[in-house]
Amino acid sequence: MNSKSSLRVVVIIVVVGLLIIGALWTYNDLKAVARVNSTNITWKQFNDALKKQSGNQMLAGLLREELIRQGAKQSNITVTDEDVQSELDRLADQFGSTVGLEQVLS
Repeated sequence: MNSKSSLRVVVIIVVVGLLIIGALWTYNDLKAVARVNSTNITWKQFNDALKKQSGNQMLAGLLREELIRQGAKQSNITVTDEDVQSELDRLADQFGSTVGLEQVLS
């Protein structure tokens, strides 16, 4: 087999492989993650809703943070690294340890 034929075989194998992967990907998107009576909820529907909800939550969090930042600036409130560390130490004492605090926060 010459190099041109070998290259053609490799290209065909890669293309077929990509087609199979694409078909499986599409099939997985159409598989049901849940069923309500006779209606399937597909992975695609689930993922789309999850992305939308996560995006909305992220936007709300960013808006909250910016409002707090602007309110603190407007009220001339400043927080030093020492203030943050002191509060973290106080909370760790309240929850028994930094591990306890981390468990509560996660």
